[in-house]
Amino acid sequence: MLVPDTREHYEMKEYLGISLLAAKKDYLFASKIAALTDRRLLAMRDIYDIWFFAKNNWGIDAEVVKARTGKTTREHIADCILVIEAVKDNEILRGLAEFLPDEKEKAWVKTHLRNEAVFLLKNYMSVLK
Repeated sequence: MLVPDTREHYEMKEYLGISLLAAKKDYLFASKIAALTDRRLLAMRDIYDIWFFAKNNWGIDAEVVKARTGKTTREHIADCILVIEAVKDNEILRGLAEFLPDEKEKAWVKTHLRNEAVFLLKNYMSVLK
């Protein structure tokens, strides 16, 4: 598949007085949902990131999704929902727990992350053609 020129997906940002190129939010979200189904081994951090991006109403670059998956955004989100729903309770913290700040956050992820991510992705699907 041909991936669009990635230079258009970055913008100049300033952090602590230093200018740097940073990826645009819609590019990050599109890349993350593509990565969810691209990896040989599912990365739970992808589910967490998808939840975070969706919770904060980030846009999704449809061209990036199409280029990376060959599907429309709506079609690919449907695939992502199936992947997330298939995650077992004892797997959800794999590779993610060490990045969470405390036991309260870990407990939330274990009991709510999957359902919240699926709910938010279904909301995105409901507004896509």
